[in-house]
Amino acid sequence: QRLEDEMELGDAFSLPRQGCNEGTVLDLVEKASAQTTGRSHDEQLTVNKNGGSRLVDLTDSFIAFIPFAAISPFFVRIVPRFESATFHSGLTDEYIPELACILKRCLQRLHVELDEPDFNLVVRSAPLPNRGSQCAFNSEATFRWHITINPRLGAGAMAGFEFGSGIFSNANLPEDDAAILRNADLYTIA
Repeated sequence: QRLEDEMELGDAFSLPRQGCNEGTVLDLVEKASAQTTGRSHDEQLTVNKNGGSRLVDLTDSFIAFIPFAAISPFFVRIVPRFESATFHSGLTDEYIPELACILKRCLQRLHVELDEPDFNLVVRSAPLPNRGSQCAFNSEATFRWHITINPRLGAGAMAGFEFGSGIFSNANLPEDDAAILRNADLYTIA
């Protein structure tokens, strides 16, 4: 039997595209910031901190929300409300308990609502200043470090194709995902 007969539409195809790496993300942020004013996350922070429909949790120094074009269902981004491009210099001792608190609550929400999902937790930080190929890039003016939590949800979870191609598919509305997580009963966890 021919291979095409065994495959469903969309199972395999070729794309002339390389995956997105941190260098290209920073390049895109720099290009976007040249066209706008402010940092890449400032607009999302403004929209969400005032009770936006994609808000998951909020503290004095951090905000957790589902991004507008989330790469997967229940993809949570935790961003500091203070300006800092790098995780290692921006997260001082005074912020650690508050970050731990909002991170714990976000993970509890995912635990309760999604039945203990596996997840990827990634800290996205700008490169160290004045080092390597990014030494000419002013990350402090255009980037804010953040944490992403990406639940891996069964058969629809991201795998090699998504990670390798940089093309993501998400059928969920971010507002619906945020409402579910925001209303999670955190007291059901022992």
